[in-house]
Amino acid sequence: MAVDCPPHAQPVAQVEDLRGACSVAFVKTALAQSLGIPDGVEGMIVLEGERGVLRVVGESGVGAELALTPPLRAPVAVAADDEALLIVERVPPRIRIVHGGMTSFIGDAILREPVAVAARGTRVAVADAALRQVLVFDRAAPANAVVARADGLSPAGVAFDAEGRVWWTDAAAHRVHRWVITEPGPGDAFGERGAFPGQLTQPTGIVCRDGCVYVCDHLNHRIAVLDEVTGRMAGWWGMHAVIPRQGKGRIHYPDALAFTPDGARAFVCEGFEDRVQVLAPGGPAPINDGLSVPRDSVSSHFGSDASALGPIMAMTEPETGSVMIFNLMGASPAPAHIATFGGSGALPGRYPSIASVCVLPGERVAVADQANARLDVVSASPDRSKPVAFDPFLPRLVRSTDLVAMVRPIGGKPPLVEDLAWDGSALLALDAANRCIWRFDRQGAPVRYSTGEPKRTDLPEGMREPVQLAASRGELVVADRAGGAIWRGREDGAWVRIAGLGQGDARVKLVRPFGVAIADDGSLVVTDESADAFHVVQWGPDHTTTLVSSTAARGILDQEFWLPQGVTAMRDGVLVVDRGNHRFQAFGIDGAWRFTGSLGKFYTRKRTQVRQNELPSVVPAPKAPTEGDS
Repeated sequence: MAVDCPPHAQPVAQVEDLRGACSVAFVKTALAQSLGIPDGVEGMIVLEGERGVLRVVGESGVGAELALTPPLRAPVAVAADDEALLIVERVPPRIRIVHGGMTSFIGDAILREPVAVAARGTRVAVADAALRQVLVFDRAAPANAVVARADGLSPAGVAFDAEGRVWWTDAAAHRVHRWVITEPGPGDAFGERGAFPGQLTQPTGIVCRDGCVYVCDHLNHRIAVLDEVTGRMAGWWGMHAVIPRQGKGRIHYPDALAFTPDGARAFVCEGFEDRVQVLAPGGPAPINDGLSVPRDSVSSHFGSDASALGPIMAMTEPETGSVMIFNLMGASPAPAHIATFGGSGALPGRYPSIASVCVLPGERVAVADQANARLDVVSASPDRSKPVAFDPFLPRLVRSTDLVAMVRPIGGKPPLVEDLAWDGSALLALDAANRCIWRFDRQGAPVRYSTGEPKRTDLPEGMREPVQLAASRGELVVADRAGGAIWRGREDGAWVRIAGLGQGDARVKLVRPFGVAIADDGSLVVTDESADAFHVVQWGPDHTTTLVSSTAARGILDQEFWLPQGVTAMRDGVLVVDRGNHRFQAFGIDGAWRFTGSLGKFYTRKRTQVRQNELPSVVPAPKAPTEGDS
């Protein structure tokens, strides 16, 4: 039977100031009443990931916060059926089910890093990034047993269709799967990496409705519409935002979507932009609205990571799966782009899903790719006897290490490397799947014990979501985003959790720390996504810290941030990836701003107001909470 899937959608409204709007579900009247929503009004429930709260949201704006008992612990996704609200929590990793005024939990001691949930009848499907599996629980079975599992690379979204099949996205493999859970997983696969029709790039949220499948095609900045029978793409919604903060049908890194029961409206979460766009399925194809890149702006699609050492710096470009090399030894203070390598593919030197880069001594760059489970080392040393210019043939592959083959003899799980760091003598790889830090030499070869096993330092049990790593002379620092803390450790396995920086009235509470780096003078630099901040501290006795500088401001001007993530030490200072503004900013250790830049453009004169051809300034975020704040 032919299915008429809406190939386009029209913008209706957008709801702003939803910090990290990462998930959405429609709650019907009966369930709304049991949740205590005023007057039993049905509507959309949006999860603000950065604040860790649920809010009622309509086309006209943001409504009341949804209070639950016990309070939410690091929520990352929400879903609903006719009778229950399901919430993915990370501390501890489990699924909370709110049904008829009663609260229950499933997945304790089974889940590791759940990222999405869906329900149909008594069955609950969960995508777990650390387990690299989609698990189906049956609440009618004893102890909510797991009745089916499907393996993947990076499961990111799940949904049930009308026939009870599970559709799920694999962000690292850039595919969508259709799985009959009574059969071996992962099911039929649709899509490959790319931006053309039928292709996907890092798909995340997914919804099935009326014979159509709607996929948040995250890095293609669109909603892909698939035919449920054939898996073919019937069309896509939205246009790519040219610069940050554009909306009204321009979609920027979509995370999740949900429909009203009549299908007349779709709510699309864009956590990158802190908003929800309301779309009406159907209508004509979108037209060019005349918006373009402002002449004086700097804008590049940087990933979350950056690394600098000596004369070069490396950054990632997730849309193309590429690594960019910058020269730090030029006449100007800003990095100069001199080479790009990579691109999607299965062979060494190709990166379908780059996790991290790290500059090594000798002008080499290590690259960790999650899809291929591989660690590459690439030489990027230009001829410095003459002026350094862009050279497409500069990067040369030195070594490629198969990480799965490395751990197979010891029975380890396929590694899921989140970050790389150079500690002065070895390359370290933060592995979320095996809950450890592996050691490699500067050539990318595993460092081994006398028994032949690769050397590792285990992560502490209480660490919830390790995202980035810093290291220096045996000292380790790991940012735990979901846990709201950083962990300081040593190679012998001793760890200390630190939830705040500074002392006394100047103490700053960490909310969603992401980037960590150790500067040349030993200072620790930490970025916090939720506070739009970066902090510089010095270590004291007994793991205490003294705040040297703290910059926390939301906006598009210099020394303001929108989702700051990676950070690296460079030239007696630090560079912060201001990812939400598609740029990087450099600072001294004292917090003084130095310059702002992107590919081929930078400036050192600090802006104090927005130019006419740039987007309007946004409302500054509240100051970072102190340790005593609730």
